[in-house]
Amino acid sequence: MPAGSKKKNTKTTSRPAAASKPINLEETYQRVQTFRENFNYDAAIQELTDAQTQYPNDTRILDLLGDVYVENADQGRATMTFKKSIKIAPDNNFNKYMQMGQLSDGKEALQYFNKGLQILQSIKQSATKPIDYDESAINKHIASGCCAVAELFMTDLCFEANAEQECEKALMAGLREDNDNNSQLLQTLANFRLCQVSNPVADPVQEAKKLMTKVVEQLLDNVSGDYNKPLYDFRINTVKICLEIGLVEEAEKIVEQLLAEYDQITDTWYLLGVVLREKQDLNGAIKHMKKALEVGKSVNEDVAFLKEIQSDLDACTEDLVKSGGTLEQDNDDDDALIVEDDGDDDWEDDEEMK
Repeated sequence: MPAGSKKKNTKTTSRPAAASKPINLEETYQRVQTFRENFNYDAAIQELTDAQTQYPNDTRILDLLGDVYVENADQGRATMTFKKSIKIAPDNNFNKYMQMGQLSDGKEALQYFNKGLQILQSIKQSATKPIDYDESAINKHIASGCCAVAELFMTDLCFEANAEQECEKALMAGLREDNDNNSQLLQTLANFRLCQVSNPVADPVQEAKKLMTKVVEQLLDNVSGDYNKPLYDFRINTVKICLEIGLVEEAEKIVEQLLAEYDQITDTWYLLGVVLREKQDLNGAIKHMKKALEVGKSVNEDVAFLKEIQSDLDACTEDLVKSGGTLEQDNDDDDALIVEDDGDDDWEDDEEMK
């Protein structure tokens, strides 16, 4: 290199990358709510995932993302997301603990439910209330949490030595918070009275009827949009309990409400058939059980359930013949849709083809 010459600096200086445009979280939450109402969970998850890249420790984003994962039946990601939120902020948002209780089993679930209830009670008893504090809403959440605890002692923890006492304690605590306004609580109490061993109620069936009548009234009075309607499984259980205790008319009203909303669920058609059989309308029962089989085969329903429907259909047909009645034929009735149970082989073949 010649004396006095300088080596040129050929290294180029890169310009800093432009910062990502900040995400407006309120707009994000509004879009996510719209996606959820339209069951577009993939879009909701993408919105929240994008927001999380900018705000990785924002527990509101995490909790909402966990809720969407639950609605999308992705229990693994929901659990992971809620646990991350709990680690960041263990003492806020009761809902993530209630969700984790539903995603867990046994004593672990009980711990999550109790923590959620503890947060709710602390909000209620705090001298400084949140701006959006609504005592009625808090009471409903406490009642629902108590109901979840009671259901746990009727299922996973039913063999605990004090299971019945803990169940009663939880239900009474829930009633103190929300009285007769929580249909989930009332239904669980009715179910508990029917299976309770040391029952303090003189006539548990009559008590269950009184409770379930209130539940049905609340369900029929519910005029909120589809997104806020009581869950399908809850209403199906309402129908089953009503049938068990002889509230046939009430069961019919709820199952017809379900059919009006969506008519491609096997259980709904079958239960309407059961209702009509209880009302001695055997032709109606046969018609709706045939429809249940049709829908069941189209959605690859569980074979054991289809066998149960077929057995009840055969019993209804036999009862109709014995009573001297005549089988009514519908124009769209297709005997090929009826499952002929000539043996297990046909059913097994159907199962293998799924």
